[in-house]
Amino acid sequence: MKNLLYIIVAVCISSLGQILLRRGMSGSGFELSVLDTTTILNLIKNFYVMSGLLVYGLSFILWLYVLSHVQVSYAYPFVSLSYPIVMILSNVFLKEPLGKGLWIGVFFILIGTTIIGVTYGRWDS
Repeated sequence: MKNLLYIIVAVCISSLGQILLRRGMSGSGFELSVLDTTTILNLIKNFYVMSGLLVYGLSFILWLYVLSHVQVSYAYPFVSLSYPIVMILSNVFLKEPLGKGLWIGVFFILIGTTIIGVTYGRWDS
């Protein structure tokens, strides 16, 4: 049960990192074709980008702990929970619209993740 909590926390922290990164990149005009020193310095100076990287880094460290204690075939499907979390956070903090198709997709993701979480190991032989 403790490992499941760590998995969910890692996914939530990772999702928050994505939102922070998106906020930082919004309106930045970032282009790979113009990746120069000035662009890199602007990214480093961007509070949201750096916060997003820090938060994402923390989730990575927690994920390493998870992988050292849980089978990846159990843990990894929970990463799919990041889709609904990011979707909701992007609507709340970035004002991105949510359509019916997104909600239907999230419904199926949650069903699949629940099935994996509840039944994992029951049919192992």
